[in-house]
Amino acid sequence: MLRGELIVSFSTNLSSQSLLYPEKPHDIKIMICELITNNTHNNNTALYKCYNANKVFYRKAAFSHWGNKVIENENKGYEWFYKDSEFLAEIRFMKKYFYELEIPEFNGRKFPSESVISGNEESIEKIIAFYKGRWSTENDFTVHGDMALCNFIIDKNNIKLVDWEHFHYSDKEFFGFDIINMLFIFIYHESKGTFILNKRNRGFLKKCYIQLAEGVANSNKILEKPFQNAKDYMLMFKDRFLVNTNICNKFVLSGSPLSILEHFDSVVTK
Repeated sequence: MLRGELIVSFSTNLSSQSLLYPEKPHDIKIMICELITNNTHNNNTALYKCYNANKVFYRKAAFSHWGNKVIENENKGYEWFYKDSEFLAEIRFMKKYFYELEIPEFNGRKFPSESVISGNEESIEKIIAFYKGRWSTENDFTVHGDMALCNFIIDKNNIKLVDWEHFHYSDKEFFGFDIINMLFIFIYHESKGTFILNKRNRGFLKKCYIQLAEGVANSNKILEKPFQNAKDYMLMFKDRFLVNTNICNKFVLSGSPLSILEHFDSVVTK
């Protein structure tokens, strides 16, 4: 199945005769599903955008037992993040032979997968402030695992976060990992893979680091050498990320050479 392909499904309690000649056409429910992604990084799941009457939502479906593990883990991430939110009731985890997860289409500004620093500075600073407010106060510290800008939906000061495949619990001493990983994703896209940034972008990265590091305990295991330590975390705890491929092929940070990481550690900490 190709990205963008449409599936139309019918749901009705009517007989086949009445389906062909319904007395009440509104009794027939039609759902259109558009394939968004399929088996990304060998995760054995497919993501659909579904249109059903006046409702629009996303459905993630497994097609193997590994995919079941991914879906179940992602649901745990949503349960953690939305535990005190009205949106939790709209997230449906369905344990069929192959698991499915239904997620509402959240309102707000969405971002492309290859978002860059330039033009998104305000949103980035909002996310860092949000992370510090939410993650620093949780007793059960967690890692999202893939906190790229495209996984955020921002509606004024209301921030929602999706794609919890790599969710896991961790030690609070690794506070900041998700933001450092996000900043490195920005570096990669802003520089188009060359890792060469202009002075303005370098200055903004340092500003983000200062915002993140302010008030963090000296026992933190990420922020002294943020990019090197974030890579080390990925490689040391790669099983926690639940990836079905070489982790260096999944995350640009984990596959980047030491010289690049040392350079950007110097940019933000000096």
